[in-house]
Amino acid sequence: MRTLPAVFLLVAILFGATVYAQTRAAFPAPTGSLAVGRAQFDWTDKSRPDAENPSGYREIVVWVWHPASPTAGAETAEQLPGKWGDLLWAEFMKRQPAATSGRVFSRTHTHSYPDARVASGRHRYPVLLFEPGNGFNPLLYSNLIEDIVSRGYVIAGIVPTYYSGVSVFSDGRVAASHLAAAPPPQIRDYFPVWVADMRFTLDQLEKLNQNGRSDFRHRLDLQRVGAFGHSLGGAASLQAAKDDARIKAAINIDGELWGDVASAGLSKPFLVFRTDSAGEMNLDVLLRRGNPGYLLTLAGATHMFSSDLWLLPLVRSTMKDQMGSIDPVRALAITKAYVTAFFGEYLERKKSPLLEGPSPDYPEVRFEPKLGNAVGHS
Repeated sequence: MRTLPAVFLLVAILFGATVYAQTRAAFPAPTGSLAVGRAQFDWTDKSRPDAENPSGYREIVVWVWHPASPTAGAETAEQLPGKWGDLLWAEFMKRQPAATSGRVFSRTHTHSYPDARVASGRHRYPVLLFEPGNGFNPLLYSNLIEDIVSRGYVIAGIVPTYYSGVSVFSDGRVAASHLAAAPPPQIRDYFPVWVADMRFTLDQLEKLNQNGRSDFRHRLDLQRVGAFGHSLGGAASLQAAKDDARIKAAINIDGELWGDVASAGLSKPFLVFRTDSAGEMNLDVLLRRGNPGYLLTLAGATHMFSSDLWLLPLVRSTMKDQMGSIDPVRALAITKAYVTAFFGEYLERKKSPLLEGPSPDYPEVRFEPKLGNAVGHS
């Protein structure tokens, strides 16, 4: 199964040793020309009851990355700020009491500027929805997200409450994960919740775009919306694109198929980007009905290749056998190239040779013949 458990596996991956160097992570810099800002939003969906939430309704955290105009001398954001990192570290300390104490994630900085103003000007940016893998949150994909945003996108990264390790709301409340329950919830039961979160987030972005008090007012181009995600989040992205006409194109990064999109297909542009170690996926209907459908395979990579995990200095040397044979920085560079090429072509009408066939620049990528209906821009 290509899904991931809750925070406990994340802790095991991140912290394999008992002593760490307290240094900043050397994440690759974004390759685009724009600075990147990051802001947290808490949104409540009053159409979906939730007895565990004080409001009585479904509440989610959404991290929004955007082109920014940071103030001079501004500090970049921690990868997992405040309680987001503290709670993960506390969970680790329960299992490794001999570990060096301290807020490790305060030393792991991204290239985003927290709460920076949206880049000055009147340019409207295409919008991408992002869902993480099961048990993770979007902050752990910062390097991929920041690179795309630096090229002129706004990305709304959804934290699926109860299915992301922890969710920390702006007022400090914490929603713990259901994934550690015994027995754990079944994906088939909560997968529709993830898809609904994506559609609700798009509803909220439409409101934000019309809010006269918002820095995002009239800066979101909601005629150019895409969705992408990793693992279960990738599956949710394809399903959301099927269910919501506002989403024009979608990418599934190494996720199994869930929902009726597997049997009904998706008559929109989509891309499935998987590892060569991925299990069998029934892609026949999906690829046949795509407009068009792409299937790419990245040789030498393992399931977490699109995340930040293998970049973190906290991963001990003995975890290298789980990283695959491809260099993690190279794997991320390839992912960035194909994600931006795909959305560039189908949201911005920028033709890319990467979508025409195998590329000598990326020999690690196996390019399957393009399938589906006649190629066209939605």
